[in-house]
Amino acid sequence: MKYKALLTATLVGTLLGCTSTMTNTVLNRATFDLNCPSESIETQELGFKTIGVVGCGKRVTYILNGECSSRKSCQAIMNSDLK
Repeated sequence: MKYKALLTATLVGTLLGCTSTMTNTVLNRATFDLNCPSESIETQELGFKTIGVVGCGKRVTYILNGECSSRKSCQAIMNSDLK
């Protein structure tokens, strides 16, 4: 039973870390692409490695590429026209 609890805690921690890295990667990219300060940007997870961004009256979707558990290999690629 302790093994299951430890495995679950490890898995949840890994997923939360990955989500944080994905959001930070998208936020950094969107700040540049939208020419908008990060404080004015909202993100929403839309699906597997897909994040929607709204800020400064603009809206865009990003697809994440690479292994996002490591920030060095995670890239946010714009997947929609800037609206």
